[in-house]
Amino acid sequence: MASTKRFSTRNLDDESFETFSRMITYFRLDFNSEKDYERLLNELNDRDQDGILDNYMFYLAVSPDYFTEIVENLKTSRIRKKKSNWQRLIIEKPFG
Repeated sequence: MASTKRFSTRNLDDESFETFSRMITYFRLDFNSEKDYERLLNELNDRDQDGILDNYMFYLAVSPDYFTEIVENLKTSRIRKKKSNWQRLIIEKPFG
């Protein structure tokens, strides 16, 4: 919270930050493993019980060589349940 307050261009109260931070989950998986995508689906289903409502943002911090495979696996993993909810994919630009 301290660094967020320090670098934010807006005032941020503790309650708003708490609400926002509860919606963030770090989930590590082997992107070649069908079972890991099932684990991800189960995690998202559990999070939906907390009111996330099928709105997901996926952040990829991997080599560009794996982007296509991960996107295809996300597509076939049954994660997208409703067309009315949004999903976003953020791809980190690799440096080096």
